[in-house]
Amino acid sequence: MTQQRQRIMFAMAALLLSAVPAVAQLSRQEQSLLLEARNGRAERVAALLEQGVNVNARDSRGENALIQAINRRHSAVVEVLLEYNPEVCETALHRGAVRSDPDIFSRLVALAENPAVEGQQGFLHAAFVGRTENVAILLDAGVSVDSIHATNGRTAVMQALDQARIDTVELLIARGADLNARDPNGRSVLSFALGSEEMTDQQRSAMAQRLREAGARE
Repeated sequence: MTQQRQRIMFAMAALLLSAVPAVAQLSRQEQSLLLEARNGRAERVAALLEQGVNVNARDSRGENALIQAINRRHSAVVEVLLEYNPEVCETALHRGAVRSDPDIFSRLVALAENPAVEGQQGFLHAAFVGRTENVAILLDAGVSVDSIHATNGRTAVMQALDQARIDTVELLIARGADLNARDPNGRSVLSFALGSEEMTDQQRSAMAQRLREAGARE
């Protein structure tokens, strides 16, 4: 191998390495914080934070203690972490919208840098599972009632209708949801009501009538 070719190969290797994001090495205490948060040990989490452990330390997947506690519905741990002003990213809002009670979720939203944008996908997921109070919290934080799901292109009212989340549908109607929107396949809001497998025939008929009265068209 010529020296010139060696130099080229070394340069290419250095370029490739520079493009790979470095994963921060966690200290033993930071590892302990993440472990205790996952396991729901609120007192141990509090003790570590009191010692000055970084509340925003992240594992190799980019998850901090807050996300891990939310994932496992460890409300007591989340309460402790919130006292230390953790970073509330889009992932934390998304998972919190579905897994956190309204009191905790409202505190998560208050700490988020831009909940109107970062909360959109959580808003759509919360509508799908019928977390009506959390849907309302995100609307109050500025999330658009007609936000569109990143994967299926549906709006929140379509998501809620599909799963027969009647209370959520009523909230979205009251907040001015577009009842004549269509998904990427051309399905109307009414078609989601009439095609929902989670409703009885009577419920489908009543919901379709409710939507028509609110302005929905075929």
